[in-house]
Amino acid sequence: MKKRCLPLLLVLALLLTGCADKNRERFDAFADSLRARGDVSLRAVVRAEYDDRTLSFTLACREEGEGGCTVEVIEPELIRGVKAHLKGSGAELLYEDVRLDTGDDGGTGLSPMRALPLLLYALREGTPDSFWTEEGCLAVRLVPEDDLDVTVLFDETMLPRCAEIAHKGVTVLFIEINEFD
Repeated sequence: MKKRCLPLLLVLALLLTGCADKNRERFDAFADSLRARGDVSLRAVVRAEYDDRTLSFTLACREEGEGGCTVEVIEPELIRGVKAHLKGSGAELLYEDVRLDTGDDGGTGLSPMRALPLLLYALREGTPDSFWTEEGCLAVRLVPEDDLDVTVLFDETMLPRCAEIAHKGVTVLFIEINEFD
């Protein structure tokens, strides 16, 4: 019996390897096209879950030249129009006297205002760690930096639809992407 199952297991392993290679090729093509562009914009609902509270924002992100980007608050209405100009590790919030509470990141460096730029960085520069299919979508786990994992679900056209960002294995940021250009 064992001798008959062994060839079937080998065929199954080869088929699964072929699927992983195809998924890797699809993701690599997407990442290459993204690297060639510097004008990506997206809109998403970002939810941050910390130990003591949950924060939710609808944000628009537009990349600018030389690695910078602008993130603008769409909702909540009270702080609509607040913008953060992000470049490298620096950030500048702009909007009269309003202070945007992006939460105590608990030492993770993960805040809602940094979520979309970090997602774009991970899609371009993150190391693909694993691939699988979830609800008919390609899921990719990326490692952009030590202690950070970014899991992205792509639709059938290879557009990212949602993502989760984790620090040391704890998911902190949840992203539902509404628009991706």
